[in-house]
Amino acid sequence: MRIPHPFLLLSAFVAFACPVGAVEFNDATLALLKSNNRSDRARVYASMAHLTPEETTLGVRQLREAWDFHKAAVARAVMDAAAGQNSWGTFLKEREEWRTGVEALLKDIHTDWHKDPKKIAELTRDMDRCAKLRERLRRAADTAEKGDFARLLASCATLIEIDQQVANATATGSTFKPNAPATLLRAVAEFPEMSTKVKGLADFRAAENKYSEAETWNAAQRWAGADQKRFATVLNQHRLVVAYQPLRLDEKLCAASTGHSVEMVQMKYFSHESPVPENKTFGDRAKNAAFDGFASGECIFAGSRSADAAYGAWWASDGHRFIMFMEGANTMGIGAGGTESWTFNTGSKTWPAAAPTAAAASTTR
Repeated sequence: MRIPHPFLLLSAFVAFACPVGAVEFNDATLALLKSNNRSDRARVYASMAHLTPEETTLGVRQLREAWDFHKAAVARAVMDAAAGQNSWGTFLKEREEWRTGVEALLKDIHTDWHKDPKKIAELTRDMDRCAKLRERLRRAADTAEKGDFARLLASCATLIEIDQQVANATATGSTFKPNAPATLLRAVAEFPEMSTKVKGLADFRAAENKYSEAETWNAAQRWAGADQKRFATVLNQHRLVVAYQPLRLDEKLCAASTGHSVEMVQMKYFSHESPVPENKTFGDRAKNAAFDGFASGECIFAGSRSADAAYGAWWASDGHRFIMFMEGANTMGIGAGGTESWTFNTGSKTWPAAAPTAAAASTTR
């Protein structure tokens, strides 16, 4: 005669007796929840629809204990993948090389080279090198997301399943949304080095998304001219290389920039300080244009109608380069005076969470 497995006997009791009797959460139920077999865990889940508050508390406690048990396997998988020769390991290696290059590049970007042509040429080569490193990193990220990192996310399925049961038991099930990357990060939270590595891919994609949103926003601004959009693209491409947030074109700040360029041409002067009292500083000009943020810096240039030429001149001029690569800025104004005069302003403001479509953006004027 075959004797039924004790877990099967327990599951029968749990599944069928719970509506009319108390459920006993003990070592056997915990063993079922710790099982790698989903059907074993499902036997306990089936008991949780008709529990008393006291029983729910015990059940949730065991669910969380089981979550901690299963997270150990996920953490081991992360450690093995990070140390192995695989697509995620390649991403981490490429990321470290890029970050090392960017760290040195940023130091040089914010160094006053007194406009030394040799140093500026070296700085330009270093920017190009870091841009190539980042492109390699992007390709590595694409491969990792489809391969080894995808398998790590899939390994979180049991943890997400248990989270769903906890949410159901605590009356938050209707708002529960599975999030594999966040779950993976929780699973390795005890290991700072692993957490940093897991977060690396998410941070990389977040930066890419921010850049794309800014480019979508800038392209959608119908009031902006082609030169203004071109300058924003060139600058944001380089800010992306050094992991700085992109700058969105703001109509009011662009009006302040353009107004200063026009005034310099008309009044035949070249200075950050206007002879018109109410327009004296770039902060005054931003305020007069009704810019709803904080204006933080200004660059001026004369000598070419080209937006690329303006960028190149400011890149080679130490103080102006510092302004273009101001870490905290998220907003920009740029405008020409109709001839060969340019003004660029940085600023910061609260932007909407997502860039609107071209049609929606046209209504914000």
